[in-house]
Amino acid sequence: ETSALIAAAMPKTKQVVLATGEGFADALVVGAWAGSLPAPILLSGVKALPASIATYLKSHAIEKATVVGGPSALSDAVVKEVAGLLK
Repeated sequence: ETSALIAAAMPKTKQVVLATGEGFADALVVGAWAGSLPAPILLSGVKALPASIATYLKSHAIEKATVVGGPSALSDAVVKEVAGLLK
């Protein structure tokens, strides 16, 4: 929920970076790159997308999500759900 609140406070963008919220390495490594876009980093569970992230993606008309980490960081089900929420 915190990452969605921070993202909502950032300037409008059409893209986000999605990383696991269950470990810090992926989000930490991609931070500088995401900031240069600028794109907020949204944190998800490995096996389930938080409702706050789904709501953010829908309400902000996000067109592109870059997923960081492999299937052990974000399951295929989470990636598929995110893809279905993009404009």
